[in-house]
Amino acid sequence: MQTPAQRHAPSPRSLPDALPPIEQGPDDLVRKVQQGGWISFKGRATSVPSTLVGQPIAPRPSLEADGIYRLYFCHHHFDSLDSRELDVL
Repeated sequence: MQTPAQRHAPSPRSLPDALPPIEQGPDDLVRKVQQGGWISFKGRATSVPSTLVGQPIAPRPSLEADGIYRLYFCHHHFDSLDSRELDVL
C-alpha cells in the first residue's frame, strides 16, 4: 500500500537539453499548424490534430489517386486529405 511517490525512481537515461530541429524533404511544401488545429493548403483550410499546433507538417502527393495528399509529421504519416474537399478560406 505504498504511494506512487514512494514507488517512483528517476530514470537512469539522460535526456538531451534540446531536440534536433525537424527536417522535411527538399520537395515538401511545409505548413505550420495554426491555433485551433488547422492548416492552409492550396488556398483552402483543413483541420489537423490540435496536438500539432505550432509544428511543421508536410502534405505529400499520394501515388494512389489524384488530389489525395498524405500528411506527415517528421517521417510519420498520420492522416490523408482530399484537396477537392477542403473548405474555402
